[in-house]
Amino acid sequence: MFRTKIESIVFKISRYSDNHPVIFPLALLMFALTTYGVLIATLGFYWDDWPPILLSHLSDKSLVWQYFSYDRPFQSWTYYVLFPLCRDSAILWQLSAILVRWTAALTLFYTFVKVFPRQKNLLQWAAVLFVVFPGFADQSASVSFGSHFMVYTIFGLSLLFMVMAIKEPQKFWIFFPLSVVFTVVHLFSMEYFVGLELLRPILIYWLLIDKGQKKDRGLLKTVLYWLPFLVILGFYIYWRMVIYPNQVETPADSNYPYLVINFLKSPADTLVVFIQTIYSDLRFLLLDIWTNRILPMTIEVKSATLWLSLMIGLGVTYLLHFFFREDQAQADFVLKRKESLRNIFLSLAIVLFGLFPAWSTLRQITRGKWSDRFDIPVIFGVAILIVTLVFITFKSSKIRNVFLIVLVGLSISYQIQTSNEYRKDFNRQKAFYSQLAWRIPSLEPGTTIFSPGIPSGKEADYSISMGINLLFDSDEITPALDYWFTGPRYYNPSDLVLDPTTEIKDGLRIFSFNGTASKVVSVYMPDDGCLWVMDPYFALAPEKTTQITQYGDLTNQELISESGQQTNHLSKIIDTGPQTTWCYYFEKGDLAQSKGKYDEAVNYYEQAVANHLTPFKAIEFLPFVKAYAYLGRIEEAVELTRKSFSLSEESKPSICQVWHDVLRENSAILLSSVETVYNSQNCSILEP
Repeated sequence: MFRTKIESIVFKISRYSDNHPVIFPLALLMFALTTYGVLIATLGFYWDDWPPILLSHLSDKSLVWQYFSYDRPFQSWTYYVLFPLCRDSAILWQLSAILVRWTAALTLFYTFVKVFPRQKNLLQWAAVLFVVFPGFADQSASVSFGSHFMVYTIFGLSLLFMVMAIKEPQKFWIFFPLSVVFTVVHLFSMEYFVGLELLRPILIYWLLIDKGQKKDRGLLKTVLYWLPFLVILGFYIYWRMVIYPNQVETPADSNYPYLVINFLKSPADTLVVFIQTIYSDLRFLLLDIWTNRILPMTIEVKSATLWLSLMIGLGVTYLLHFFFREDQAQADFVLKRKESLRNIFLSLAIVLFGLFPAWSTLRQITRGKWSDRFDIPVIFGVAILIVTLVFITFKSSKIRNVFLIVLVGLSISYQIQTSNEYRKDFNRQKAFYSQLAWRIPSLEPGTTIFSPGIPSGKEADYSISMGINLLFDSDEITPALDYWFTGPRYYNPSDLVLDPTTEIKDGLRIFSFNGTASKVVSVYMPDDGCLWVMDPYFALAPEKTTQITQYGDLTNQELISESGQQTNHLSKIIDTGPQTTWCYYFEKGDLAQSKGKYDEAVNYYEQAVANHLTPFKAIEFLPFVKAYAYLGRIEEAVELTRKSFSLSEESKPSICQVWHDVLRENSAILLSSVETVYNSQNCSILEP
């Protein structure tokens, strides 16, 4: 009885979906929103997201064009559209990226359905796999990659209108010009999809042959139809390689076709390396992502995120497949040999043509932290290939549906788990920026923030620099930035200490920064504690960083002011206001003691105790030990020292140095009053 009802519901859904073509797109949209929307409220900005966010705060909007003129001047139109819509809202940026990924999937789906009308069900599965493709793990970097899928949609429209022009001759002069226009837009916006232009003659030829054209005539008409696109492609390549580099002062070297140059210089060696690159990337696309990513060697069995993501992935995919149209109601659909060969040929063409622009610049998917972005152009091709192989392998629609439900469900699970990693990273960013704001309410312009490491894994020094300028620059932001974040990768801390006149110059495209070693504040963000503004005491901590002792001498405390703006540009993204947390009281207490306001520092500690808050690390007692000691409240200072030492011995070098300096400066304090903690067992440096 129950089974009969289920079958009846499924039949009604299928019939309704058949009669209402809008159902599948809407179901696909809900599918995308579910996959990427589970954690959407907890996500933020990452890596290359931050420069455009800072860019959106510039009053001169022509600078957006100048910023992208470095490598893709016409890409700026995507941000001219998105900036006023999304502003500083991470949720809106995430939604926009999801929507354009959905539109890209739809344009390609409808294009290929018109070319292969018998394969609607197969292409529906390919569209679904496109949306959750596990080979691209950076969907959460919405500001960066939303623009890519926006241009992908434009490419898809250009392809769709071209196919419609050929299939509907009576509307040729409507659809064909539209296709040409969208081709110009996508080519000049971004080079990612240039290689896919070579798909056009393949699709045109198949369309003509399937309409009954003879091969010779079909080839001739293919050339004629393709000729306008070929001219546009040729002009684009000439503009990109010849005209554009002469129009900008410093064109992006990373987009230069080094592969061609290397072939001319050393063909044999270059060919070997090129073949290795092709093998590595194809292995990743066709094997690694379907094993290592969605079926990793080890799993966290106790992870709630893992099990929740699996439940969502499998459940949502199972429901979605009811909206798919079965190609033949009377019997299981079977691909013809010709269809299978075409699908495989098309898929491989998409992969090879789509990756060639990246390969030509000596870049590849499998090399570099964010390099899986290079597989964006080939996602639909890989999806078609995988689904085609499933259709070839499993003749029964029920068996292949089960297989695809599991495959897509695991892909969704992977994407949700990846989003969770982005969530954790943004939590780390929020901790960094909020603690920085509490410890440094105001910072003198021209200051460099120097750190032994980047505080979060999905950031870079320049992206942190953008966030810092949003935090400290409460007035109008200009391309001449007031602050920069850097570290030992670019400047040796010992050299900066020895020569305070050393210039610190850095920047990104139109953004520039000029500072000196005399205006540096050094910070460190432990993995398991609150942010430190480095001073000679914190610098003694035995942290797992190199040359940390030099960082204490770098910091100029005079650059830090206690009075700051109530609001800042960053506060629209991250809450930098007061919070009832240990790190808030630690940062405010450390700020107070650094200014000699020991009563205020003690007050912050007592507020923390009243709120039942405790330190994360033993060294976080340091500013309060120092404050109590300088106030002459030796018993309290000794008690905090005892607590610190009992929590971890790592705090001993730093706090022992505090006692050494206190006793040296105040001879009225008897050594016997502190010898329970300040002794040869705990401290290597003793004040006689």
